[in-house]
Order: sequence, then C-alpha cells, then structure tokens
Amino acid sequence: MPETYPTGGAKNFIHGIDYQKLWLMLFFRRAVNRKYFFRLATEMSSAAGFDDVVFRYEQNGTTWELVLVKHFAAFLEIQGNEEFKDKIKDFFIVINVDFDYESLASKGITVEKIETQDEFLNIGDSAKYKLRDLRNNITQCLKQRMSAGGREVSDEEIKGFLNELVFVVNSPNDAELEKLIRNEISDDLARRFKYFGDDDSVLNALSTMMSSWMKDKRGRFLTPEEGEKFFREVEKLPSTLGRIELVLEEIKKGLDSMMGEKSASDNTQQAHFHKEPIWFNMRYPVKTFTGRRSELQKIHKELHKTTGEQAEVSQIVVISGLGGIGKSDTNSHY
Repeated sequence: MPETYPTGGAKNFIHGIDYQKLWLMLFFRRAVNRKYFFRLATEMSSAAGFDDVVFRYEQNGTTWELVLVKHFAAFLEIQGNEEFKDKIKDFFIVINVDFDYESLASKGITVEKIETQDEFLNIGDSAKYKLRDLRNNITQCLKQRMSAGGREVSDEEIKGFLNELVFVVNSPNDAELEKLIRNEISDDLARRFKYFGDDDSVLNALSTMMSSWMKDKRGRFLTPEEGEKFFREVEKLPSTLGRIELVLEEIKKGLDSMMGEKSASDNTQQAHFHKEPIWFNMRYPVKTFTGRRSELQKIHKELHKTTGEQAEVSQIVVISGLGGIGKSDTNSHY
C-alpha cells in the first residue's frame, strides 16, 4: 500500500475549482453552438457569494440569469445591486446528490418539482426543485444568520428569495461532466466535419483557455465573438483531417470501380495475359490513356520470348527515358 498523509490547504478546494471550470466549459460550448448572445463571467465581485458562474443569455427576446452558487444567503447582498436589478430569473444551487427528503420533511420543508426544461441544467438524471418552508424553519435560520452579521431581514425578503431559489439535484459529478463535454465535442466534430478521430486536442484547448481566463486578475466577460473565434481556430485540424478523409474515401471508391472494370476486361482477354496483382507500388492505369501501340507490342514481345511454347511471363524489360515522357503510364497499361 502506498504511504498516505493528512492533507489541507489547496487540496481542500482544488476539486471545487475544477468542477467550476467544467461547468464554465459546458456553458461556453453550448452557448456558442446555439449561437446565443451571451456574457459569461466567473468570480464576479458584484455577484457577491453567487459568483462561481454568472451566465446571462438572450433567447426569444428574454434575458435569463443562471447563477451557480455556493453561499445560500448571498441573495440578500445583491438584491439591490443595479447590475442585476430586474434581470434575475432564478438562482440555482447545483449539487450532484439528491435531497434527503425524510430529513427535510421532519423539518417541515417540502419540495416542488419544476418540470420546465432548459438546455444547460437538465442533464442526465438531474431534477429541479423549489423549497416550501411550511414551518418557517428556513426563514428563522436566515434571520438568525443575517442578524448575527448585523443585518435585519424581513419575512418578505426571505419569501422573495425562496420563490427564486432553485435546487438542481443529481447533477453529473466532475468525471461525468468531463465525459459529457468530450462526447458533445466528438459528436459535433463528426456531424460538422465527418471527423471521427482523437477529440482530446479540442477538449484540452478549451480547458487551457478556460483556466487562463479564470486566472486573469482583470475580470472580463466571455462573449459569442470570442467563442466563435476560439472554436474556429481549435477546430482547424479536425476540419482539415475530416476533408482529407472524405477525399480519400472518394479516391478509394474510384479505384475500386476502376479495378472492377479492369477485372471484367481481363476476363475477355487471352489466358497468357498476366492476371496477378500489380506489385512494386505501380500505380493504377489512367483511363484516358491512348496510343503507343507499337511500344506496348514491343514490350509484350520481349516479355514473352520463350522456346516457342506459350508460357507465363519470365523475362525482364526495362523502360528508360527522360522524366515526364510517359514511362509509368505505359508500364501500367501493359
């Protein structure tokens, strides 16, 4: 067994940072692919505790705000912020486990499932719920928490928060989320470029770009224009390889057709013609080849010099001359 030791420091939060990055990658990829007008931010100071992922996008003329959060009560800190005023649709707390429904019920808390679908958080077995605080336990907890911090809050403020708070449970974990992103990239490359090769180059480039953006001390939004430019650059290689694969497939089909025609032609010729496969990397005959009958007859005569009896080819003939005069085409048509 390898030796282990207690850990702390960065190991306590690096997992959460990686998970946050994967969500940013998923949001960015899907928003670019669906050609939304969007702005993506992370660690946005004006979003207070709701700063992990701030994603604003427009769909059918409506602006929606999706915020993945780690601090429950931060809603109260940004409620009056002009940057978000009248722009918040819902606040989302995303977790990759399910509720302990019995424990919630024992505290007088029930859940109401939200059936509406969206293309960013409805993934796999995930489900969305709102909480119903039947005994005001959440209300009292928030009041105590905020009072301890020096701020008194009203029942109406807490009620407004609960009406906008959505829990997304059973979301994919980090390994499942990375696999999802990889599969989406692979499917997209296959659909757009008929490319079925290694998709790690695009995934790694996206991960590297996102890490660099997250470490930038000057916060800036990721935009559709930057997304289009990024994917256009990183997809050049799969696009090129996909086109090459299509060309090679067409060439193969053409060669198969030509060999089929040659085989049919061979069946009508005399038995002494050579019927074995062409060796030494000789290229296939050119269909538009014409003339040079005397040269072909001379080659045939030299190759079939025997004691007078019909025999298999046993002689060697060398064709020489300047480059480009047609030696290979002549040889391939014998």
